[in-house]
Amino acid sequence: MRNDINKLERLAERWLKDAAKPEIAARREMNQSSTSMKDVQALIEAATGKNIMDALRQEWTDFINIEQGLLIQRQNNSLAQTATNEISIIVGTLLAICLGVVAMLYTTKKLLNQVGGEPTEIADITQRLAAGDLDILLTGAGKPTGIYAAVQEMIKVFK
Repeated sequence: MRNDINKLERLAERWLKDAAKPEIAARREMNQSSTSMKDVQALIEAATGKNIMDALRQEWTDFINIEQGLLIQRQNNSLAQTATNEISIIVGTLLAICLGVVAMLYTTKKLLNQVGGEPTEIADITQRLAAGDLDILLTGAGKPTGIYAAVQEMIKVFK
């Protein structure tokens, strides 16, 4: 891109040096009557300025077309990156939710193992025991653990 801008600047400088300044100088000289209108006309007819301006216009058009193409390409790249980012966010969110559920289930299992049973059932048993009821039947599948096992042991000791 910088090369294109430099090329445009060089063409503009060339136009000034080879066409504009000589034609202006010739007209000024003509006004002082040493140069004729034919001399000025010959400079104009040589089309030096026109050719340089045509080249300058063509370079400018090429530059604009290249930049428009690059803008479209960058826009397409941006849209593709946006889609990728959206997918990453969705997948990351779903993964975080799944990990959260797994962590919750693991923690719940560990807590229930420490408690050994339903907390409301254990609270009911301990309230009945505190009230003096030693005829409490404890039913549970498998080996009791945690607080539930301690409550069973406490009932055996009090009986």
